[in-house]
Formats: sequence, C-alpha cells, structure tokens
Amino acid sequence: MEKYRQIAKYAYEKSIFYREFVGYRKINDGEKDTEEFEFEKLSIISKDDIVDSKVPILPIEYMIHDSNDEVITMSTSGSTGKTLKVEWNKSDYYKSMTELWILRKKYYGINPNDKMCYFYTTRNLGTEEVMESEIGNTLGFSKTSLNKVRMKEIYERICEYQPVWMLLQPSTAQILADVMRQNHLPCIESLKYIEFSGEMLSESLERQVKKMFKCDVANQYGSYEFNSIAYECPYGNMHVVGSNVHVENTEDGEFVITSLTNKRTPFIRYRIGDSGILLHNINCCCGNRNPVIRLTVGRSHYFVECEDGTKLNAYIFSRAVDNINFILDDVVKQFQVIQRAVNDFKVRMYVDDRSQISAIKKIFEENILDNALQNAKFEYSFEEGYIKDEHGDKLMYFRRQ
Repeated sequence: MEKYRQIAKYAYEKSIFYREFVGYRKINDGEKDTEEFEFEKLSIISKDDIVDSKVPILPIEYMIHDSNDEVITMSTSGSTGKTLKVEWNKSDYYKSMTELWILRKKYYGINPNDKMCYFYTTRNLGTEEVMESEIGNTLGFSKTSLNKVRMKEIYERICEYQPVWMLLQPSTAQILADVMRQNHLPCIESLKYIEFSGEMLSESLERQVKKMFKCDVANQYGSYEFNSIAYECPYGNMHVVGSNVHVENTEDGEFVITSLTNKRTPFIRYRIGDSGILLHNINCCCGNRNPVIRLTVGRSHYFVECEDGTKLNAYIFSRAVDNINFILDDVVKQFQVIQRAVNDFKVRMYVDDRSQISAIKKIFEENILDNALQNAKFEYSFEEGYIKDEHGDKLMYFRRQ
C-alpha cells in the first residue's frame, strides 16, 4: 500500500477528528452500504474544518499517554489570519526535512552545518522583542522595525557573520537588495546560496537577487502544516518533495496535500489554499522524477506604508496577535488588518470571548513596536464569526486600500 494510503488509514482509525467529524464516506457496493476505506473518496478538508470543529485532530494514542519532551509545537495564521496549532513529534519533524537537505546538498552544495542567516517573526512573546538571535550555526533577525537604517545595520552584521547561505522571504530579500544598492554595500563574500520561502516569488526578483548577490538561488514552497512541499532544482522546476507529501490537484486547480511524516497532527487531503498546475512525467535534466508544481495563486505579501515614507513588514501585526493569544489563551481565532490611509487602520478580529475586548485592544497596540507607527490610529471590528474577504478572494491577514 502506498505511504499516503497508509497514513490516511492511520488517521481515520486513530484521530477523533477524522473518525467522527469527517467520517468515512459511505460506499454503495450495489447491495448495501458499507464503510470502506478508499483514499480518493475521502473528504477534502481545510483549515476552517479543523479550527471550527473543536474536535481534536491529535490521534488517541497521543491524548491518552504522551510526553511533551520530544514535541515541537508551532502556531500558524498563514496569510489568512486564522490560527491553527500544529504539533510534530521531533523525530517526524526532522524526517520531513531529510529529502530537502539531500537536495540542497545535491543541487547547491549546502550542508546542515553551514552558517546561515534568516529573519523571524517572533522570538520573545511580550513587548520586548529579541532583535537578533544567534544559535549554533544560525543568525536570525527580527522582522520588527525593518526600516532602512536597521536593514543597513543588519546587512553589515551579515557581512561580519559570513554566512554560507540565507533563507529569506521574497519581500525581505527585496528590502535587503534595495539597501545594498542604495548604500553601495559590498557583496557578502562567503555567500553561496539564497533560498526563498513563504511568499509568491516573481521571476524578476529571483533574477535580480541572483545577479546582485552573485550566488545560486532557489525557491522552496512549504507551510507550517507540512514543512517542505516542493523545491526548485537548478533547471527551474519545482519538484514535489515526495518523501514528505502527496500532492493532488482539484479540477479548479487548487492543491490538496497529504502529509506523509506528521503522525501527531495528520493532514489528510488538506486544501492548503494555493492554486496552480501539477505536472507528472516531467523528464527534467536534474534527474528528479517527482511531479512538478507551478504556482499561479499563492501567499503574497504587502508592506505597511508609514508616515515617514518607510515601508514596514506586515508581520508586525501577526506578532501582535501572537502576543494576544499567548497572554489571553488563544482568544483571537482570526484577524485581518486593513490600511485605509497613512496612520489609519481597520482591525477585524473574530474572538471567542468578547469580555476580553478591552485587553485585546490594549495588548495589540502595546505590541506595535515600530516607531514609524507611533501616530497610527486603529479602528476595531469584532466579528460574529470567521472573517470573509470583502472582495470574495482568499482572505489575506493584511491589505492596503
């Protein structure tokens, strides 16, 4: 039996969410209805189904007898602003990354012990963010206050650190390239490779970064729910990471993904919200025969326009909501921030305890840490249910009007 069928069968037997909330599809055998396991007839689920159900997705064996010593827990709102807790057994988490590391080595000569720089949303829940974090062979920088002055300081710090590679979101790479060009800064001599992840990547930005930084570049498509889903080879094809995920394409082009490694939070036929084309039997020169993904709709990113003319990373709002949920026990189920004008923001939230609205507003504004937004005014709208996009599109947690 293929691995994706095995893990789906496990999830439907062991998880209350799949067994009771989603349920087996009744198959008519011509004489009577039977509960029969057929992967292709299992329900396609979404983040909404999991969050709204209130039914645990965790398999029963982890609910009855479990130790948290070897568990990695993360929370994701993605681009939609709807929060979902994802748990991994530590061994499964590392297993999910194995093929990606093999391909990084094969294609670009990158090893796990090579020095690396990256940017993070949160390192310290609270009003005092850790602006820089050096752990082992990695150096990370907070996305808080990514103005031109700080980005120049970060660039100089990266040059001093001498990383072999960097993991960047395209929007952050754009700012870094702009700072390098505007300040006539030198190339990072040690840099061999830049990997993009987390947002839609344009071909023009990919070419620009490769030219400016004089290194190899590649795109990685992934998510908190699955880790790596697809990875770009030197010939420009985004191959599915076949040891980690099974990918399907619906008739309307949306990707449906099954995790092959996460037994603790099993995602079976999960609608991730991105669309594109899934190509099979591609005879790629790199030798990888896994299917190829070509994204047409995915997670994009917008900058916050500030009074002084600077642009801020919208993750500043995601971090503020992370702090609310840390202090008030996951009270915010979904959010969206709309910038209507400079210093004028509408904050939409769905919360499950309206008695805490005053505290939510206070914590949110206390955690807008960048001085460029010190004069910002926030108008709040607390919704009765999950937020629908005003334009009928996939809900983005930040928009500019």
